[in-house]
Amino acid sequence: MKFIHKYNYLSIPGGVVRLSLTNQCNMDCFYCHNEGQNKTNNQYLSFQDFKFITQLTKKFGLIGFSLTGGEPLLNPDFSKILLYINKLCLKKIDVCTNGVLIEKFLKVFSQIKGLDITIGLDRADPNKISKQSSDGVSFKQIDRNIQFLKKAKIEVSINSVLSKNNLKEIEQVIEYARDNQIKMRVIEEDTFMSLTKKLITDRFRDSIQKIINKYKLTLLGYSHPGKGYFAKHSNGTKIYFYNAKCHNQDCLNCVRCHLRINAKGEVIPCYANPSLTIPLLENKVEAENNFLKSLSMLGLSHKKINQQFILNKSL
Repeated sequence: MKFIHKYNYLSIPGGVVRLSLTNQCNMDCFYCHNEGQNKTNNQYLSFQDFKFITQLTKKFGLIGFSLTGGEPLLNPDFSKILLYINKLCLKKIDVCTNGVLIEKFLKVFSQIKGLDITIGLDRADPNKISKQSSDGVSFKQIDRNIQFLKKAKIEVSINSVLSKNNLKEIEQVIEYARDNQIKMRVIEEDTFMSLTKKLITDRFRDSIQKIINKYKLTLLGYSHPGKGYFAKHSNGTKIYFYNAKCHNQDCLNCVRCHLRINAKGEVIPCYANPSLTIPLLENKVEAENNFLKSLSMLGLSHKKINQQFILNKSL
């Protein structure tokens, strides 16, 4: 029972699993951790394996999915997966996408109740690629797809990664989000290094303050321990600021955001060390026990997760 207690206290608040449908992407953002996956072999989670993971995680309080990748819309079974989730009447269905393939799936999206589509967007210059990537499409095309979603009355939000030198570009995205009244998250790039013992780096705190001052936002506070600060524009647009977790080894709050499962059907207790994964599909008889093992590791540091793996292998 101690695992169940730990699960309720630490992981996936509200029972939301962050599930990667593929390790492949049609963009190449330099900061992307790709949920700890490499891109050397094409990996797509099949519909049948998705159903198995769904039934497994439902036993532990699943109420929602955040579908990610790579680029989740590249999965050949994406439509089937989304329609299956819809039948489960879950409370939360998020799709995290770069927005390139939105138009192709508009008909499917319009059938899903409570769907929230989060689009990664680092630039709002019509003539530039929409993200910090050498491959991709222009912001002009992504804006067109966002307007399709808004017209269909599908909930849209924006994720923007604040790296070392792109504050001005992020400010353009903020202006776009403000003008279109779209909820936005400014996410600090994580370097996976111990840069500080503080809750938030000085650089990110300074960036937040510059944005709040420039756009006359009202800082409303700290949303909850795994997320970050949030502010509001006078027209009602909310801007969230998510500080990175790995740079100060804030492992406990990291897992309050997500429980991650990759496209191979492996739980990732810590994506900073992607070699440490726990399989759910290799031996389905042992899947429930393996899921419990993964829950017991949530919130542990890299060193302690390594120790847990050694301990499990000796049992």
